[in-house]
Parts: sequence; C-alpha cells; structure tokens
Amino acid sequence: MHPKKLNRAIQQLKMAGYQHVAPELEQVWLMMLLNGQIDLEQYLAPESLGRYELAPDPLRSIKNGVICLVTVICRQVITLGVDPESSYALSDYSIYEVEECATREEVSQLVIQVVKNYAELVKSAKGSHYSFPIMRALQYVRQHIYEPCRLQEIARAVKLNPSYLSALFKREVGANLKETIRKLKLEEARRLLVEDEYSIAEIASLLGYCSSSHFAREFHKVYQCSPREFRISAAAEDVVNGSGLTVV
Repeated sequence: MHPKKLNRAIQQLKMAGYQHVAPELEQVWLMMLLNGQIDLEQYLAPESLGRYELAPDPLRSIKNGVICLVTVICRQVITLGVDPESSYALSDYSIYEVEECATREEVSQLVIQVVKNYAELVKSAKGSHYSFPIMRALQYVRQHIYEPCRLQEIARAVKLNPSYLSALFKREVGANLKETIRKLKLEEARRLLVEDEYSIAEIASLLGYCSSSHFAREFHKVYQCSPREFRISAAAEDVVNGSGLTVV
C-alpha cells in the first residue's frame, strides 16, 4: 500500500473511534481473560465480535480478529510456563477450526472454548511442582532437542548462574540436567521411530549421537530393546490396532 493511502487508512480508523488495548495493558488484560475475571460469554458473545473491521466481509472480519486474539494468547501463555509445542498446537488447531465456522455464533462458541483451553494450560503449568526457572529450562531443552543443549546455553537462556541452575535442577527434578537431556532426546527418538519417516542412522544424527551404535546402546539402556526392535514392535502394534483387534 502506498504510504499516503496507509496514513489515510490509519487516520480513518482513529476517527471512527477504534480503540485497541495499549501494549502496556495487554498483558494485564490477557491475564484477566485467562483467570476468568472477564465474562467470556458476554465479552465474546456473537454480537460483541467484529469490533474492528478487518475485512470487507463481516464474517471474514470476525475470523481475522479471532485469529489475532489466538495468536497473542498463544505467545503470552508461553511466558507463563506453558509448553510451547502445546501452545502452538492449540493455536494451529484453533485457527483451522475458525476457518470451518459458517456463522458468527459458531465463531463465538469456538473462541470461548479456545480461551478456556488456554486457561487450563496455564493452570496446569502453574500447578507444576517445579519452579519457573526449571520449567523454562525444560522448555528450552524441548525446543532445542536437535541441538547439543549445553548447560552454559541453558543457563544463559533462563538467566541463572550455570552452577546454581545445575544444583537447583538436581534438587527439584531429582536427576541432573545431563541425564534429563538424554531422557528427553530418547523420548523424541521413540516418537521418530514410530513415525517411521527417518532411518535409525538419520535419527541418531538428528539427535546428536556420534554414531548409530552409540545411539542404540543408550536406547537399550533405557528401553531394554534396540531402536530396530522398538520400531518393529510399534509397527506390529499399529497393524493390530488398525485391524480392529483388541491388544491385551
């Protein structure tokens, strides 16, 4: 858009009385929304949606507004300790569902449920017996599972002295950080083995193991079977489940 047209559009919006939440108040407003201090049924009622004209078509405009809201909430709850992958997954699913809505009423019902779902994620995160720095450290490892995940880097990310983080982690989790990183990497390996998209050698490389044999030894220590045996077992179970038979 040409700068003059852009400035004219901004001025028209201001003259129309449009009021957005100020950046410094956005976090407070979102917390009120997630904590149930704002009546969702009223605030997100069908007649309350579409406060801002975000598209020529009224329903498209409402959907765009809801997508903006979901995006903001998605990123906000991550700062409150919610697992990023869970938050992003809920966001992606919600946006897809928004596009499926055919009426203003359907959008209203959906967005109310989405906010409630995010509130539950926040509640669960706050209910964790780990302190905030430890939750952030675990989040960092999960987000960087295909990287080395060194103590110094994690400590820098959570803004703690490495020695203090190491001691705090051991005290709260009951295992040292290195052991936990290994455990999370092997959990990711199990997921990749089930998906059957990568070879065992590729999975070992993706997760930073020096060789397939090293990966196999570490996997066997935890799961008492080799990666190949696990993959075969998972594939067999999938076939049985898919056939409608009951697995005892």
